[in-house]
Amino acid sequence: MQRTTADVPSKGRDRAPWARRVGTVILAIFVICGAAGFLGDSVRTETTEEAGYTLALTYPRVSRSGLDVPWELQISRDQPLPEQVMVAVTGEYFNIFEEQGLDPKPESQAADGEMEYWTFNTAGGNDISISVDHYVEPGAMTGSSGTVALYIDDELVAPIDFTTSMLP
Repeated sequence: MQRTTADVPSKGRDRAPWARRVGTVILAIFVICGAAGFLGDSVRTETTEEAGYTLALTYPRVSRSGLDVPWELQISRDQPLPEQVMVAVTGEYFNIFEEQGLDPKPESQAADGEMEYWTFNTAGGNDISISVDHYVEPGAMTGSSGTVALYIDDELVAPIDFTTSMLP
């Protein structure tokens, strides 16, 4: 007796083509999201105004370990700044970073366990830009949050809250 393919029992529909199609669609979505920048690093700028001062903070919103990231605070106002300004920033925020330097160098620095206080000479201009040169520590897997503000008469003026999230 000669056998033909008609004699082979059918196992039902072959699901492999559908699995490949679904896998291809998922991969395409992943590639499109990556190309559009939804899966990579992102930088955000937050701005606030209070008591005649404008603060604008540029910081890493999302990053990965080992990468250089910006942290820059711009302080300005319509009239000249006082000879010195004191900036208060959550010290613990910087624990996920390897700091390379602070520019300009503060005239003085202090800390109280929660906040760091940096005092800068302004040279009488209407604005000052303060930047931290740092990168995310290799192996840092969790993000960090903080607050930055001017510290005037024992009060935080124009505070900005910020959070950096980490991607694997």
